Amino acid sequence: WFTNLLNDGWHDAFREYVGEGVKTYSWWSNRGQARAKDRGWRIDYFLLNDAAKNKVKSVSINRQGGLDVSDHAPVILDLG
Repeated sequence: WFTNLLNDGWHDAFREYVGEGVKTYSWWSNRGQARAKDRGWRIDYFLLNDAAKNKVKSVSINRQGGLDVSDHAPVILDLG
């Protein structure tokens, strides 16, 4: 289903701005020391249309400096 959205013209802001080779996750299981082993998934997204894609200043995932307040890390999108 996600591929269908991309094929329909939506853009994954993180991949468009940061690139394909970067493995940065936004979620880790609470089991098996997933965060400590950096075994996560990137399940939080900003999907952009063409107009919004052209306004991206930055996209990042805030790993919270080791502070584990959630199993998700915030995805930050700055548009200008």
